[in-house]
Amino acid sequence: MVDAVDGISNVEQLSAQQLGGVKLHPDGRSNIPTLHELLDAVRSGLGDRELWVELKYPSSIERAQTLVRKVLEILTSDSLWPNVWFISFSCGLLSAVRHRQPDARVIFLGRARFFQAISLADRACFDGVGLFHHFARWPVPSMVHRSRLRLIVGTANHASEISRLIDAGVDAIS
Repeated sequence: MVDAVDGISNVEQLSAQQLGGVKLHPDGRSNIPTLHELLDAVRSGLGDRELWVELKYPSSIERAQTLVRKVLEILTSDSLWPNVWFISFSCGLLSAVRHRQPDARVIFLGRARFFQAISLADRACFDGVGLFHHFARWPVPSMVHRSRLRLIVGTANHASEISRLIDAGVDAIS
């Protein structure tokens, strides 16, 4: 949560300049980086690994369109573009990304209704589906792969759970 900046507490309402001034650490050591700054910071260490960019749905369709346009302008012109994967809980944002940039790789993050998430990702011609790690049990990984989708799972922190997920056939763990 960001403390109020110039009387504004909703991060979406901050200008780029105001957002850049927000301190991420209580002692003021670091600010929120721009997307360009983030790309520069990860470039040397990324290698051929994937860069996941999670898109959060803004308050209006106009802001969503602007978000997709600006993020794609920055990422598609960068040398890291081949490593970029978009992830989101918003099917609409991912569809907008794919519409503007057909070669964009997108993964729909499902919630509790994982069978619907798999079906939706398949019908929308997305590249994969992301699920909470507890849902990655038989027969879910094979269902996802039969649909020619990648399966990513999130929030796995224990070695035994990570081993189980690898054995189950997930494609990536966050």
